[in-house]
Amino acid sequence: MREVDDRTLRLSGAALTTYAASDCLTLGAGVIASYGFGEFLVLPGVYVSWRARDWLTLETMLPAFARATVTPKRAIRFNVISM
Repeated sequence: MREVDDRTLRLSGAALTTYAASDCLTLGAGVIASYGFGEFLVLPGVYVSWRARDWLTLETMLPAFARATVTPKRAIRFNVISM
């Protein structure tokens, strides 16, 4: 029976708490945990979601991702994501 090399296993997760500062702004903080290549890493995370216009939302959880969402019509949505 072959053993599983733990350096090939990759897991990640996040725990987050948020506060709705207004109808357009949500702030949060938490932790991001990642296991990959035999190492376990825990990083602090900062979350911000801002609805700048009815059709534009900016969202980020640093250092994990940033996303811009454009919704020109109700049935159409475009996302640009950076990880």
